[in-house]
Amino acid sequence: MNQDSNRLSVTDAALRLGVSVDTVRRRLKNHEIEGQRDNTGKGWVFIPANTETEAGVPPQPKPPSFQPQSAPRSDLLDHLLRENERLWETLRDRDGLIRELIDRLSNVHLATSQNDRVLLQRDDAREQLHNLKQLVAKMLDRLGQGAVKPDGE
Repeated sequence: MNQDSNRLSVTDAALRLGVSVDTVRRRLKNHEIEGQRDNTGKGWVFIPANTETEAGVPPQPKPPSFQPQSAPRSDLLDHLLRENERLWETLRDRDGLIRELIDRLSNVHLATSQNDRVLLQRDDAREQLHNLKQLVAKMLDRLGQGAVKPDGE
């Protein structure tokens, strides 16, 4: 590594040299340019500070990735305020739907609870009827066996 070298990522080296990233990797593999990996595995390329692109033209700085919109800020602000209000309205509508569903759910739960009570009462009545039938059957059985004697004897 030369002291007059810049340590660049593979992507930045490709931009500096005016070639593709694959070309930089191929040159690293063929030892045409120097490079190394750091302890995180990231690859670095050492390019002399005075290096020009393949076409002999000095590298151009990267254009900014963000281009401001041509709309005035007030138009953008108005748009954002309208969008914000629309979103709040959507939230209010959904909150209303949620409240309505909760009310319906509580009514269904109440009806289910009442239905469960009716079913329990029915089951209790059936059990009592069954017990009464058994008691009547026992009494009739005792009467049939002569447990009760007629008055004249």
